[in-house]
Amino acid sequence: MKTTKAFIKCGNLNLQNDLDYHINEGLSLTNSVHMVGSDRYHDFINFVREKYELGEIVVTNDDRFILEKLRTGTEALWKNRKSGKTERVILDSPKRGDKGGKKFYVFRPTNKKDKESGLVFAKVLGFGDPESKVRNDDKEASKSFLARHKCSSKTDLDTPGWWSCNVHRFWKQLGLKSDNKW
Repeated sequence: MKTTKAFIKCGNLNLQNDLDYHINEGLSLTNSVHMVGSDRYHDFINFVREKYELGEIVVTNDDRFILEKLRTGTEALWKNRKSGKTERVILDSPKRGDKGGKKFYVFRPTNKKDKESGLVFAKVLGFGDPESKVRNDDKEASKSFLARHKCSSKTDLDTPGWWSCNVHRFWKQLGLKSDNKW
C-alpha cells in the first residue's frame, strides 16, 4: 500500500495509525498485524476499503482483489438450519471447521435482504477435503493440485472450487504453512 498521508483525515486514530504502520512496513492486508479473521481485522479491512474507495490510498493487486471483489468484513445474517436460529456472520472470511462436512467454510452473500436490519442473508460454502492436508508449501503437490482442479479457469466466487483453489489468499487465518498458490 502507498499513500499520501496528508490527504487522509480519519475519525478513528487507531485505525489510521494501523494503516500508517502497514504502509511504512509494506504489509499487505493478508499479512496484517491484526489476527486475520478477528473483529479488529474486519474493522481494519472496512477502514482500508473506505480509504481506497475515496482514492486516498493505492494498494497492491492482491489487496485490490480483497477490497473490490470480496466483502470481507461485511456483516450478514445466516439462518442455521440445525437450530433454526438466525445468526450474524461476517462475509468472505474463511474459517476452519465443520460446516457441511468440509475442512473449511466461508459465508457468501445472497440476493436476499432482511427488511428490519437491512443486512443481506448469507449462504455457507464448505470446501476442502477434511481427510487431506493442504500442502501448498510443497511445490510439486501445489502444481499437481492446480492442474488437477483446473484452478486457472475458476472465476466464480460462489463455488467451493474457487475457494479451494484460492485458499492461499487466506493462509494466515486458516493456519496454513505458506501463502504459495495452493
